[in-house]
Amino acid sequence: SPLAGADVNWIGKSDEEIVQATMQELERLFPTEIAADNSRAKLVKYAVVKTPRSVYAAVVGRNKYRPMQETPISNFVLAGDYTMQKYLGSMEGAVLSGKLAAEAVCKKAVRA
Repeated sequence: SPLAGADVNWIGKSDEEIVQATMQELERLFPTEIAADNSRAKLVKYAVVKTPRSVYAAVVGRNKYRPMQETPISNFVLAGDYTMQKYLGSMEGAVLSGKLAAEAVCKKAVRA
């Protein structure tokens, strides 16, 4: 949505502006449960954590440079958010990559 879009400099926004925009987005997504004016579910407490440059910008065509978990080196696999998997560089990507690496190890063990 335009509210949560990448074209907004959220680091430069105040905590209150971020919370207000978040509540508006939640109201849009869950109109029967959330109202930005707190007339439904109420926001009691919040903390805004800003981490500049925490997610890289995806560039078209760059995925082809990500290595697979399985390598041509015997008994050597790769795991990490930088490897070939469906998420951006993130904790979720690292976890999925670890799962894919474990599957590669199991596959090599079965072939041995």
